[in-house]
Amino acid sequence: MFATSDGIWPLFFATLDRERPNAVLGGRWWQDLLLDGKLPETRFADAVEGYCDQLRRIGSKDGKAARRALGVPIPYKLGGSTSYYLVLVTRSPKAVVLFSDAADEAISEAWRRREEEERLEQCPDGVPDADGSGPLGAERGARDPD
Repeated sequence: MFATSDGIWPLFFATLDRERPNAVLGGRWWQDLLLDGKLPETRFADAVEGYCDQLRRIGSKDGKAARRALGVPIPYKLGGSTSYYLVLVTRSPKAVVLFSDAADEAISEAWRRREEEERLEQCPDGVPDADGSGPLGAERGARDPD
């Protein structure tokens, strides 16, 4: 549901029927985030957190959080702006840990791949120098003399 300023989120708020977003988001709080009728990208995290707060309270009789909900920003590209948020809703503390670990591992792996690609670009034949000091030398067993 949450996307960048040119994606789904603004279309959701652009509807003439303001009651639909109010019902989904649990009130009119989201309207305070709008600037000239649009949600600025700088307020996406606030919108996601408000939405997650609503998700936590669904099904609660006393208004207290009955579930855990969290949003992870997913960028267009590594180091870039947020493309969308991946939202998890659960009652399990273990699920939150697993979700967080999986998101962290995916991001870490993407950075590792990017670094590997950059190293390969620096070494035209993709092979480190004879002494192991080339771009891939450290990964192929080159060690600092001690």
